[in-house]
Amino acid sequence: MKRSNILGASLAALFLIGPPGAIPAAEKKVNIPMLAPWTGPYGGVPPFDKVEVAQFKPALEAAMAEQLAELEKITDDPAPPTFANTLAAFEKTGRTLDRLGPTCTE
Repeated sequence: MKRSNILGASLAALFLIGPPGAIPAAEKKVNIPMLAPWTGPYGGVPPFDKVEVAQFKPALEAAMAEQLAELEKITDDPAPPTFANTLAAFEKTGRTLDRLGPTCTE
């Protein structure tokens, strides 16, 4: 199986499964401070004074939906797969989700 077919099949599986409890696009526009651009030191910090615990789930779900849309853009690209439009583009997906979730390094 070609490398591009394997990547395409993997990404397609992600779209079919989808994030747990994905929220409709209309609900993503709820004012969630964690999704706004962050300001301050260290490249910006979350506005903890405006964050409520109930906002974590919709923020994470919105970030997951955003990453799925970014991945869909890659798989829908009619151009032949290249490193730049497939792997490099894949590495740039999920920035909002990375920002919201903890990073694990081992």
